[in-house]
Amino acid sequence: MITQSPQTTVTGPAFSPDGQKIVFTYTFPGNYEIYVIDIDGSNLVNLTNTPTWYEEAPSWSPDGERITFGSSRDGNAEIYIMDADGSNTIRLTNNSASDWNPVWSPDGSKIAFVSSYSPPTWSGFNPSNLYTMNADGTDVRQLTDWGSGPRVNGPAWSPNGDKIIFGGDDLYVVNPDGSGLQLLSEQRGTVGNPVWSPDGSMIALHLKNLTFELVVMNADGTGTRQLISSGTTWHVVEEMPLAWSPDGSKITFTGHDSWVRGLAFSK
Repeated sequence: MITQSPQTTVTGPAFSPDGQKIVFTYTFPGNYEIYVIDIDGSNLVNLTNTPTWYEEAPSWSPDGERITFGSSRDGNAEIYIMDADGSNTIRLTNNSASDWNPVWSPDGSKIAFVSSYSPPTWSGFNPSNLYTMNADGTDVRQLTDWGSGPRVNGPAWSPNGDKIIFGGDDLYVVNPDGSGLQLLSEQRGTVGNPVWSPDGSMIALHLKNLTFELVVMNADGTGTRQLISSGTTWHVVEEMPLAWSPDGSKITFTGHDSWVRGLAFSK
């Protein structure tokens, strides 16, 4: 577990494809940076080094060579891509919308993300919808059209790339071309950052109702099981990305106790 002082926060952890590194956002007062660290807690490296901007929600490419992330470095929330060592940063989106939560397709050819045409800001995105684009930023496609409906949270690709899940008031699934949108699990709360296990058999997600919970369920939406709730020592933080380890044995999440926030693991 990586813990920080009340002035710093670790969010959005994601395992590298080989399971040897974790990329995450390290938040200082007024500054969000993307770091990478070895799985044993050594070799902490700042990849972005942009002290005046926000960098968030990093996601590894399937080959481990690149990382996509959200950034406000042009004054608006956009999607960027960089090499795994922090070099060769390229902006993929360029519009008046706020774009965030980019995630790679399993074959590395596409990136799914959430976009909002509300005034550009890093909080209170509504309405928001699910989009995909090629990994070079071309061929942007809108998959959902929720108007002023619930905010889209997530998304995540299934291991074989044939489905995308995302949260809102409930848990939803859709085909990558936007067809086949359906309710997967009715949760009667706010579903945040659902993600499939590597073998595709389970889904982990945040659930906010009267409490904050980390839950897992079967991939068909049945068998919901609570792993952590706000009544335990570590509270699950709403709307911070989750990640399974490549072997499916652990889940990373951002949690906090009474005063410390940091990166933690759940079996």
